[in-house]
This record gives sequence, structure tokens and C-alpha cells, in this order.
Amino acid sequence: MAVFQNRPMRCNLVPSPNEVPESIMGDHGRKAFTAAALAAVAFAATPAPAASFDCAKATSRTERLICSDAALGARDEILSKLYVAALREEPKGPIKASQREWLAKAGACGTTACLGDAYDERIETLLRTKGGNGAATHFFTEEPKGNSGTLDVVGPVHGFAYVSLVSTYVGPGGVDNGDVNTSGTGGFLDLRRGKAEFTDRGCTVTVHPESRDAWQVDQRGTCDLSSGTGYAGTYRP
Repeated sequence: MAVFQNRPMRCNLVPSPNEVPESIMGDHGRKAFTAAALAAVAFAATPAPAASFDCAKATSRTERLICSDAALGARDEILSKLYVAALREEPKGPIKASQREWLAKAGACGTTACLGDAYDERIETLLRTKGGNGAATHFFTEEPKGNSGTLDVVGPVHGFAYVSLVSTYVGPGGVDNGDVNTSGTGGFLDLRRGKAEFTDRGCTVTVHPESRDAWQVDQRGTCDLSSGTGYAGTYRP
């Protein structure tokens, strides 16, 4: 589970053929990725493939791992969406260079666990870019005692989603005096049963999408978070 502190918060675009990224796919990847990206626009109405490429043409060990695991397939689609969005908004050279480095790392994995960790790391990195963050759906909550929260969601894709939670507390001293605390967490969640639960720093967090426009987050346990911060609440656009 990826965990981060003090992360700044804040249209997925279909790539033109010359913007299709270097990917984990083989020679068939460019054409298949473009088709997957086009299909993503109609995601809500049309069943999507199990990955961002044609699994019928999978040849490498890594491709076969992705196609044999539903969570890896969803990760692959999420990463592809964020990568193309990042290319739209960021200088292409550094993004492509870091993608090639990631591909070498991911390609060295021989297990689904290793590959899943590699995907989560890259997804989190891309979500921090301007384009990647713009590809997420943003939800917010605000409590009367100065605590506000942001929930960024990429997905759901086949019942999985990558989420980023940030809670910010502004104390009596105000922002100008630096009386601000921030806590953050997030990661790849399996929502196929309607909700997902994970533990971070002694805090058990439950995430439940109630509708397209509302996500419920609950927490319990001894949460070792920054003073005044907390994740619980109903998040809306």
C-alpha cells in the first residue's frame, strides 16, 4: 500500500498514433493500445478488455502474467491511462525515459506480487504528474472543525481502482502561521465486493463507492495520523 505525506492535490485523452507509449507489450502493442484507449472512452457502457493490449497475442512472460491475473490486468489499464494523460501535459522526454526505466524493472519480475508492486509504484508516480492527476476523478469532504479531505480515484476498472486519500487540518493559527497538518495514504483496491479495507499506521480504512457521485470512507483503530487529520467522511465531486 503506497503511503505518502504532504502531497499536493490537484479528461483522459485518446492518444494519436505517434503518442502511444512504449509499453510492456510486444510488437502488437501500439495498435492494441490505441484500440484500448479508444474503448476506454466508452468504459461505462462497453465491457473493457482484461488489459490495455490483446491478451490473445500475449507472448512474453510478463504479458502472460498480466493476462492471467485480473488485478494485474486492471493495473495495466490504469497505468496506460495515466501515462497517456501525462504525455499530454508534461515534457515527453522525461516521461518516456522514466517509462523505459520502469519497463526494464517490471520486465525483470517473475511473479504477480513483484509485478503488482512495480505497477503500484509507477501508477503513484504518474498520478503525481499534472496530466496523471487530471485523469483521476476528484472527490472532496469538509468537516466543520477545519479538517478537509480529498479522494482521487482512477477507475474502477473491472472492479479495481487506484485511490489516493489526503486529509488536511488547518488549526486555530491558520495557514499563514503554518498551523497546517496533512496525512495521506492510498493504493490499489479490490472493490469487486462493493468495498475495500486496508490498514495503514494502525488505522483500518474502509473505502466504499456508494454511487458515481459519492464515496464513503470510514476509519477505526488507533490511527497514527498528523494532529487533527482523519479520513472518515462522505466524499463528493
